[in-house]
Amino acid sequence: MDVSLLQQLSLKTARDLEPACGDLSDGEEQVLKARRYSGIFSPSKRGSSESPEAASVPSWSPADSAALYNVPGWGAEYFKASDDGHMLVSPKGEGGPTLDLYALTEQLTAAGLRAPLLFRFLPIVGHRIAKLNAAFAAAIERFEYTGQYAGVFPVKANHDKSLIDAVLEYGAPHDFGLEVGSKAELVMVMARLAGTGRRGVNLVCNGFKDAEYMELVLHCRELGMNAMVVMEQYSELDLLLSAARRLGVRPSIGIRAKLTTRHAGHWGSTSGDKAKFGLRAREIVAAVNALADEGMLDCLNLLHFHVGSQITNIRMVKEVMREASFLYAELVQMGAAMRFIDCGGGLAVDYDGSFTDSHASMSYTLQHYANDVVSAVQEVCIQRGIAPPTIITESGRALASHASVLVFDVLTTLECLHEKRVEQEEVVESIEIRDDKPLTKQLRAAARSGKGKFLLMTFKEVFDNITADAFALREAYNDASYFKDEGVRAFKLGVLSLEERAQVDMMFDAACERIREVAREADLPLPDALRPDAVPHTKMYHVNLSVFRSAVDSWAIQQLFPIVPIHRLEEEPTVPATLADLTCDSDGKVDRFINPRGGDPLPALPLHPLRLGEKYYLAVFLTGVYQEVMGSIHNMFGSLNTVVVREAGGSQAGAGLSVEPAVVQGCAPAPVGEAPQLHLMTDDASSASSASLAALEGGMEADSADTASHAPASSAAIAAAAAAAADVHDGSPGVPDGAEAPAFMQDSGHESYASGGSGGFAAFGGVCACGGGSASGLVLPSLQLAGYEVQEVVPGETVGQVLSRANHDAGEMLRSVGAAAAAAVAAGDLPPELGQRLLAAYTARMQGYTYMA
Repeated sequence: MDVSLLQQLSLKTARDLEPACGDLSDGEEQVLKARRYSGIFSPSKRGSSESPEAASVPSWSPADSAALYNVPGWGAEYFKASDDGHMLVSPKGEGGPTLDLYALTEQLTAAGLRAPLLFRFLPIVGHRIAKLNAAFAAAIERFEYTGQYAGVFPVKANHDKSLIDAVLEYGAPHDFGLEVGSKAELVMVMARLAGTGRRGVNLVCNGFKDAEYMELVLHCRELGMNAMVVMEQYSELDLLLSAARRLGVRPSIGIRAKLTTRHAGHWGSTSGDKAKFGLRAREIVAAVNALADEGMLDCLNLLHFHVGSQITNIRMVKEVMREASFLYAELVQMGAAMRFIDCGGGLAVDYDGSFTDSHASMSYTLQHYANDVVSAVQEVCIQRGIAPPTIITESGRALASHASVLVFDVLTTLECLHEKRVEQEEVVESIEIRDDKPLTKQLRAAARSGKGKFLLMTFKEVFDNITADAFALREAYNDASYFKDEGVRAFKLGVLSLEERAQVDMMFDAACERIREVAREADLPLPDALRPDAVPHTKMYHVNLSVFRSAVDSWAIQQLFPIVPIHRLEEEPTVPATLADLTCDSDGKVDRFINPRGGDPLPALPLHPLRLGEKYYLAVFLTGVYQEVMGSIHNMFGSLNTVVVREAGGSQAGAGLSVEPAVVQGCAPAPVGEAPQLHLMTDDASSASSASLAALEGGMEADSADTASHAPASSAAIAAAAAAAADVHDGSPGVPDGAEAPAFMQDSGHESYASGGSGGFAAFGGVCACGGGSASGLVLPSLQLAGYEVQEVVPGETVGQVLSRANHDAGEMLRSVGAAAAAAVAAGDLPPELGQRLLAAYTARMQGYTYMA
C-alpha cells in the first residue's frame, strides 16, 4: 500500500505543542493540521500510551486546505475554497458573484479546448484599479491634499490586448493612463488610446529613445493625449528638442532622477548612482539650464523615479518619497512648470500571503502605501510653500497579477505508479529466506552465487525485521541506505548486473515504504531522512506546462507563485510532491513553494494521490504580469489556449466583444437560431488530417481514374497533397492549373496562420485547426457563469507557428516530408496507404497544440 510521507509527521509531537483538538476553535484546528506539512516538527519521541484516537487531528475539510495553502493570505478577495472542495474565483472581489474554476475548466475541456489553459479574469483588473484609486482618495481626504492622483499602467507588465483594453475601460472614470518603455509599445498604445476618444489621458513615455520615438510622442500630443517624454539619459534632451523644432510641437518633458535610496530586494539596483536609468543631480541641473536657454522651461512638467519592483517594507516607501519630494520642490523653485510627480512602480504583491518582509510578500496594505506617498509629498509642499502636484504611480504587478490563472493537468499516471508498486512487491516476494535453515548458511550460499544475490538477501533480512520501535525504524533505514550504496559501488566495479542493481533499488523503496507504514500504524516518528521536508523522498509529478514559457520567473529569479489543486480540496493532500515540466531541461521544474510563514521556501507541495482514469488539475496563481511577455519557446512550447472572462453584458471600447455562446476567435459563429454546434477537439492523424487528405485527393488529379472513391493515393497524389497543404501554410493557392480547388480552399471563413490571422487558425482540409487542436466551427456551449461571460477564447500557438519564430517555413517542411514520402512510395519502399498515413500524421502535428493531449 502506498503510504503518504505527509501522514508520517509525528502527531505526538504536535500534541505536545498544541492543546487538545477538542479545545480548539475552527481556525486553530486548521492551523494545527496545516502545521503537519510545514517541516517545523523534529519528531524525536516515541509514541505515548495515549491512544491515537483520543487526541487525533480532526477530519479534513476545504477550510483546512485553504489554511494549508494559505489561500486567504495571497488570494486577497479573489480566491477561496468552496464547500465541495473546488477553487472559486470572485473577479469582482468580496461580495461579488463567484466562478467555480474546476467546473469552468471541465466545461471548456469537454467542449474540446485542451489544457493547459490560461484564464484572464478582466473584472479583477477593474476591481484592483478601483481599490488603488479608493486608497489614494482616502489618503487625499485624510491629509487634506489639494492635488490629485492619476495612475498609469505599465504595459511592459503584460501586452495582451484584452488586458490593455480592460485597463482603459475600467480606468476611464479614474483618469487612468498608460506607461510605455519602448518604441513598439508606444506604437501599440498610441492606437489603443486613439480608439478610446479620450483627450488629455496621461501617457508616460520611458525607456531608451531615438528620433523616431521622440516624433511619435509628439504626434501623440497632436492627437490630444498628454504624452510626457521622460528623459532617462541626458543625451535624450537634444533628440527631443530637435524633434520638437522639426515638427513644431511643444513637448511635455519629464526627468527621471537617480535617487540614492535603495531597497534590498531583487530589484534594488534600479536606483542609486549605478542605476541603469536616470539623471544624477548635476545632470538634472544641466537639463534645467538647457531648457531655460531654449525658452522651454515651461515644458518641464514631471519628475519621475523608480526604486525597483516588489518593495516589501513600507519604510522604504517613506524614505524614497521624502527624497523625491524635496527634489520636486527644488525643480519648482528653479522655475520649472512642474505638475506631476511619478513614483514609478514598486507596490508589492503578497505572493505567499505571509504579510512579512520576505521577498515573496509585503508587510503593508494598499492604504498604508497611499497614505505614505500622499503624506510625504504634502509635508514637503507645505514646508516649501508650493502647490501639490498630481501624483502618478506605475503599478503593474499590483493591478494585474491576480487577473491571470494558469490551469494545467498532471501527466503522471496512476497506472505507472501501480505498475511500479506491483513490480516492487514481486521482487520482495522473489527473495526467499527459509526458516528451516540458519540465516548464516543462506547468506554464505548467496555470497557464493554473486554480490547481487548477497545484497538482495541482506536487504530482505532488513525488510522482514522492521518492527514498531522508533530506534528499530531508524536502524532499518540506515541499513537499507548502506546496502543501497553498496549496490551502487558494486555496479561501478562491474560485479553487479543492471537487473540486480534495479532490484536493489526496488528493495530500498520497499523498505522505506514499510518503515513509513509501520510508523503510521504505531504513531511513531519517522527517521529524519524520510520526513516530508527531506527532498530525496518527495514524489515528482510531471505536469503539462513549460516553466520557461508560463512561469519563467520561477526559474529565472526564483520567484514564488502559489500553486494549488483546483479540486479535491475536501480531501487531505497526502503526497509531498515537486513538479517537473515538459521540457528536456533539468531546470524545468518547480521545487520551491510558498511558505505561509514567510520564511525559506518549502521543498515540497502537499498534493493528492492520483486516481485511475481521473484528471488531476493544478493552478498557478498571480501570474498576470511578466510571465507571458518574458516566456520563451524553449523546446518549442508555444502560447497557451487563453480564456478571457468579463462581466456579463459588459461593453469594452474597441474590444470587439463576442456574445454568448462564446466563439473561439477565428471561427465563424453558429447561425442565429440554431443550437450551438459542438465539434470535439481533435488534431490526431486518424481524423482531421485523414479527412483533409481525402478532401485533397477529391480535388487533385490522381493516377486512379475514379478519385471520388478515394482509392489509395499514388506517389503523385501524395506529393500533390503535400504541396497543397504547404501552400495553405504559405498563404498561396497551390492548385494545379486546370484543377478544381479542393473544398477546404474554397472556404473563406478561416484564415491561415501564415496570413497572420488574429485567431491563429489554419485552414486545412475543411478543418479549422487551432493551437488547441480545435475543429471547424468549434463553438463553446453557453456556459453557466453567474454574472460573467467568456468574452473570447484565443487559441494557443500551433507547432507551425512556433517553428516560424525560429525562421522555419512550415510550408517548405510539409513539401519536404511529402516529397520524401512520395519518393518512398515510388521506389516501392512504402505502400501508398502508409505514405498517406505518414503525411496525415505529420500535417496534424504541424497544425496541433504544442502541449500534451
